[in-house]
Amino acid sequence: MKKLESIFKSFLLENKININAQFLIAVSGGVDSMSCLFITKKLGLNIGAAHVNYMLRGIESENETSLVEYFCNKNNIPLYVHYNNAQEYSSLNKLNIQSSAREIRYRFFETLVEKLDFDYIITAHHNQDNIETFFINSFRGTGILGLNGIPNKNNNILRPLLSVNKNEILNYSKVNNIPFSNDSSNKDTKYDRNYIRNKIYPAVENRFSNAENGLKKTIGLLQKDYKLLITLLDEKIAPFITHKHESIIIDSNNNLSLDLWYHYFSRFRFSHSQINNLINKKHQSGKVIFNADFTIYIDRDTWVIKKNKFRNDKSYLLKKNQSIKHPFSLLCSSKKMPIIIKKDSNIAYFDINKLTFPLTLRKWKQGDYFNPFGMKGQKKISDFLIDNKVPLYKKDEVYVILSNNKIIWLLGYRISENFKIDDCTKESYLIKIN
Repeated sequence: MKKLESIFKSFLLENKININAQFLIAVSGGVDSMSCLFITKKLGLNIGAAHVNYMLRGIESENETSLVEYFCNKNNIPLYVHYNNAQEYSSLNKLNIQSSAREIRYRFFETLVEKLDFDYIITAHHNQDNIETFFINSFRGTGILGLNGIPNKNNNILRPLLSVNKNEILNYSKVNNIPFSNDSSNKDTKYDRNYIRNKIYPAVENRFSNAENGLKKTIGLLQKDYKLLITLLDEKIAPFITHKHESIIIDSNNNLSLDLWYHYFSRFRFSHSQINNLINKKHQSGKVIFNADFTIYIDRDTWVIKKNKFRNDKSYLLKKNQSIKHPFSLLCSSKKMPIIIKKDSNIAYFDINKLTFPLTLRKWKQGDYFNPFGMKGQKKISDFLIDNKVPLYKKDEVYVILSNNKIIWLLGYRISENFKIDDCTKESYLIKIN
């Protein structure tokens, strides 16, 4: 087995990754990602490829997309292509081009993982990428977190080739006749990473013959030191932290030092100034501190950390007796009367003759109102959630079901008085959050 294939397979074994899992390969069309795609195909993994066209380089971008499409079609690899104008995205979100491109592609990857049940995302980062990141973070003053480089495994994101150098990948692609494209923008030194790649690092290598191996060793040692630091830090803050579903809930009534919390929150990419602002100021409940990836919600005597997600404003139609699995599992069925009604916030019964099909499932939005069961008159959902002390960090995940544009159920909380079962009901309709 070739060296790169052996390294790739060893990575999966060492990290206890099931080789029968579903892997989504990030493919730009460059030599790194095309070689990575070739390796995963050769190893017989269950793969799909994800490619983003940022619409920045005209015909060159189109040629890259065509190359990836050709390779995937030839090798029977499912391909998912996403077009998104990074320049427009950058202007709209006030980000630089590279940050915009990163945000676009990872949101696309996460969408595919959610919809198509991929277990892991694989990227083709290699040792030179790690060294460039080390230099960038050194100049930005990020501290030990930034200096320990790119993790080879970060939740469901895998980087099996992180220990491999660029020349090894180029040689592998040549031996195996792997097609790839060259991104002309990689030569543009207006971007920090390209400046380091094309100006600084060649000068370092010219002066220090063993620079690559030395930096690789330094990054490895820093990673070990950081792991030790995190282990000791987690022991110290453990009494103040609770993990609940997708949230980390922290008791803000603690006397731990700013430096300790800085190291904790920095793993979620919050800046020193943001953390200082959180620790040293009295905030009203409902305030938030956020970055591109995470949000801290200040909720009474707690801080709550949640990973940012796209707000899914898509509506889903529910035909009569149709159950669905996305965006979450709902079981729907008609029932004859009489029935025993269970007191369960995840189960709702309605008079089927009061419903108009198909029903609509979507997230609640400002201005929504309904007639809560057991109450007279209408109430805004925003007020209902406040009255029921639903934490701010949970509000964005609340869904409603509508019949003929009228809300019949605030899922998990209350059905509408107008659609309840009564003495005249002959047939009921059950909806259950599974």
